[in-house]
Amino acid sequence: MNKILSVTGISKKAENVYWLADKQKSPLAFSFSQVVTTIALPNQQPDPFVSVVVMEFKHYPAIQDGLVAKTVAGGFSLTPQNLEKAKGNTIIQDSERYGSVPAHVSVSKKSTYQWRIFVDQPCSMNADVSYNFQGKSKNGTIIIRCAGKSVQSELKPTGQTVGEPRSDWQINSFKSHRIGTLLFPSPGFYDVEMEIVPGKNEDVGFQWLWLGRLK
Repeated sequence: MNKILSVTGISKKAENVYWLADKQKSPLAFSFSQVVTTIALPNQQPDPFVSVVVMEFKHYPAIQDGLVAKTVAGGFSLTPQNLEKAKGNTIIQDSERYGSVPAHVSVSKKSTYQWRIFVDQPCSMNADVSYNFQGKSKNGTIIIRCAGKSVQSELKPTGQTVGEPRSDWQINSFKSHRIGTLLFPSPGFYDVEMEIVPGKNEDVGFQWLWLGRLK
């Protein structure tokens, strides 16, 4: 863990932040930006396994719904489960074959998916998409739009893996592909839209879109 805990969606600054196990309620260092509270965790924690952090408010805080939280890695994991709205194929296929086929959306026609995030400082992020595609190369497109700009890439075959030697058990592979780099010019809310356009009679298994901040 990088000793930084980000809490997304609370639109009021906390009065105090401390360890639940600390009877003195000694404050932990934190910063606040509109809807993101960033807590600096000390190296020494009260519980070696799971330590609980308390955020204390004078009044019940307002909540900003529909935001995808920043992960402990500092990026955003945009999935079919946490999208804000979608058009086209939206049914989530459950994980199969003992987890070797992850949960995903089977996209057989032009479909768009949208998420909302909050970026606390200007930055650039790489956009990577994990998908399964068994069709022909260049037979389909993925387009990602944000802040008036877009990046796109042609679909690439992901191949298969052998699930069980000496048996007819091939598993369609999901692989991560770099689509491009997105610029977030200022702190604020951003709508991230992804459009998947399969070729005729083709199918794409969409697993996730990852936005990772450039260092």
